[in-house]
Amino acid sequence: MTPKIMYSSSMGIYFYFGVLEIAQAVQMFVLGPRLILSVREYHAKLVTCSDEGTVMTTIAFEARGHMSTGGDV
Repeated sequence: MTPKIMYSSSMGIYFYFGVLEIAQAVQMFVLGPRLILSVREYHAKLVTCSDEGTVMTTIAFEARGHMSTGGDV
């Protein structure tokens, strides 16, 4: 903020800071927990998809069996 706004003594600036405090409280008590829950949900989905991917890879390797390359490698 500019120094002109910070050191103003008008009634409008008090209203502005009041609205700012209310907005910060809403952000802290509503958006904060919502963010935490959405991160937990994302992490749970990521772990679930990661586990499924590992299982599918193992099944794919078991199904192929031994394959000959046709030469000395």
